[in-house]
Order: sequence, then C-alpha cells, then structure tokens
Amino acid sequence: MNHLIILANPKKGSFCAAISGALQSTLEGAGHEVKVRDLYESDFDPVLPLNEVAGTDLAAEVRREQELVSWADHLIFVFPVWWYDRPALLKGWIDRVFSYDFAYTVENGRGKGLLTGKKASLYLTFGSSERHVSELHPQANDWVMEAMAVGTLGYCGLECVEKVSLYALNELTAEERSGLLLELGDHLVSNLNDNGNIS
Repeated sequence: MNHLIILANPKKGSFCAAISGALQSTLEGAGHEVKVRDLYESDFDPVLPLNEVAGTDLAAEVRREQELVSWADHLIFVFPVWWYDRPALLKGWIDRVFSYDFAYTVENGRGKGLLTGKKASLYLTFGSSERHVSELHPQANDWVMEAMAVGTLGYCGLECVEKVSLYALNELTAEERSGLLLELGDHLVSNLNDNGNIS
C-alpha cells in the first residue's frame, strides 16, 4: 500500500515531525511504501491564483503534488492546530492541489468526489490541554477535525479512517512521548489488513 504523509509544521523538532517519522518507520517496517511531503521544507506557493480556480490551467508544481496524491492509496495529514484551524500553508496546499476535475467535480449542481477509493488519516496537535480547549468551546476540536475529515477529504471522496487529536504535548516526559509515538504507529499498522487496506 502506498502512503503519503503531508507534514505541516515549521519546527524541525516538533512533535508533528516526530509523529511523521514514527509513522513512516512503522509503515515501512510493515512492508508499505511511504513518501513524506514536508510542506515547510518545500518551495510550494500556497496562494491560489485566479487562473487556477477552474482547475484547467495548473502550474507544474501543482501537477507534481497531484502526481503524489494519485500515487497514494492513503493520505496522512499531520499538523498543529493554530487559531482553531489548519496552518495557512496546508490550507493553501489543499486549495491548489485538490482542484476542480482532479479532486472533485460538479454534477447536476452537486459536488462529486474524484478521489474515491483512497483513505486518509488525521493527526492534530494542540498546545493546550483537552480540558482547556473544551473550556473555550466544547466543540473546538470538532471544528478543525470535521473541516478536514468531512468538508475537505469527504467532499473529495476520501474515507477518513484515523482521527487523532493530541493535547498538551509539552507536558509529557520524554518517555511518555516515546511511548505515545510507538502507540500511534502500532495502532495504524494494526488497522491494515492482509490485503494492504485500511480496515
């Protein structure tokens, strides 16, 4: 099975980067193919130009990203939650790469996903504790998670099979962090069936 990890965190030593590395290592150890797209390491321009809105005049850099998406059976998004939203670079990547006639189309006035058959997983990190986030608003986590799982990925036909929110990571010890990373990798691989599909 082909897995594409899309990492969106500018910090080299971030826990997001550690998650990406742990998932890559575990998946490769289980015999899967993995590619990692570190958006902050790339020179990808996240600003959607007017000529690309219709999805018919795409730049070479967009087509390269779409080739990666087409290659992947499973897209794994790893990013921090900022202002109860995705990092702007990730949102811009989605705006340009998940373009009309590639990721979706419209038939009879309704959107139709074109990435059906692909799976997706989400790993979100919060700097605050779950209690603090909930005190600000009980549905704060749902806003971001559902915007990605339903409003973006689901709309384009992907099935979201893992939705993981991680809180207050700065409060964990090094041992606790290592244990959590192993747990995340093992849990994902445990959901892979003998045919290489997410169950």
